[in-house]
Amino acid sequence: MNNLIGIYNELKERNRKIVMEGKLKIDDVLFQVGEDIDTRYCLAVSAIFQKKKSKINKYYFDLLNDIENIKGVHYYIENNNKLEGTAHFTLLQIIGFDQFNINEIKGREQEYVEIIKDELSKIVPFRIHFMNVVAFSSGLAILGYPTVNINTVRDNIRKRLNDNNLPLKEPYYNNIIHSTILRLIENIDHNQLINIMDKYNKSYFGFIEVNMDSFFIGYGTWKLNEYEIIEIKNK
Repeated sequence: MNNLIGIYNELKERNRKIVMEGKLKIDDVLFQVGEDIDTRYCLAVSAIFQKKKSKINKYYFDLLNDIENIKGVHYYIENNNKLEGTAHFTLLQIIGFDQFNINEIKGREQEYVEIIKDELSKIVPFRIHFMNVVAFSSGLAILGYPTVNINTVRDNIRKRLNDNNLPLKEPYYNNIIHSTILRLIENIDHNQLINIMDKYNKSYFGFIEVNMDSFFIGYGTWKLNEYEIIEIKNK
């Protein structure tokens, strides 16, 4: 947990400057998608928040109440509907949305699953404690502090994928745990993001329990709703 504190401090200050300059990223495609299935996919390992395995407190609900006043966004919650996204954290985006080409990995899906599940089996079950809010150019997220060293697992997966010549095209080097709570679909006053970030700067929101059943490995969309994701099953 302590090894993430420095990373998060730098992350928050760097992104604060970007947002304060009004350099926001609007997902206008997600706005057009609405209730339809998003056709943009990535290959990822993500964990869906499950209510029965979560212990969240009043600060989390206060946060949700506050962001409901922000218009022009998509929310990420546990009990989602077609206009919202599913609360989750992504362990590893193996092939990003812009890099995704299903033909590159067709026929090798099971190799991905075997490597990833083997590495995950070494750390589950564990908890992720969530505290603080960070404002990104694309929205807001809460930050997670796991009880295991997630980055070691990520590096092990990366190495094994490379050793087996399995395509690995991360859009960015992921060394944090975050859960998006809203994504921008319209241009808004950037101060709304900063105000939420400052208000919950040191707030603790509770934790989630993570086990093997929490994870899915497969093709996911931006909203990661159940009716959109395509999970790769073990044969």
